[in-house]
Amino acid sequence: MMVEVLKSGGYAVFGFDFAAYWQHIMFGAVASIMGNYFGQRFGWLVSEELFRLVFKILVTLVALRLTLRGVLSLTGYGAI
Repeated sequence: MMVEVLKSGGYAVFGFDFAAYWQHIMFGAVASIMGNYFGQRFGWLVSEELFRLVFKILVTLVALRLTLRGVLSLTGYGAI
């Protein structure tokens, strides 16, 4: 947590405008709290092996989408 506070302070010193992104920051904070809450209570329902598999698949899909968007924007076809 301390590292996040220091990073945020560093961004502010260099002029990052947190106010423009307050909705994203609040959504991320609420999602994090809810994820921790439900993860602690219902985490035992999903095996470690299944969780890791689903997590890897989701991360791979997000990476592929970002790569595709980057390639399409570089080639002039726009983003998805």
